[in-house]
Amino acid sequence: MSHILDEVKEVLKEREANAYGPAGDMFEKIGLMWTNYLGISISSRDVAIMMTLLKIARENYKSKRDNFVDAIGYLVLASEFEN
Repeated sequence: MSHILDEVKEVLKEREANAYGPAGDMFEKIGLMWTNYLGISISSRDVAIMMTLLKIARENYKSKRDNFVDAIGYLVLASEFEN
């Protein structure tokens, strides 16, 4: 079990440093865009939970380790964001 958790930590660090910047900032931007599009309030925490659901749906279609790594990462982020 610790291997996947180590992988999640590395993915989160790598994506913050080299791909998307701080997750809190990016998820806030996504939440604002989804809020404007849908006309309902979407928080950073909501974004992380919905992205987890996306990964679960993908896993239901075709099993890939990436689905698990990303889903766990999104849940970690959701736990860090205020509701």
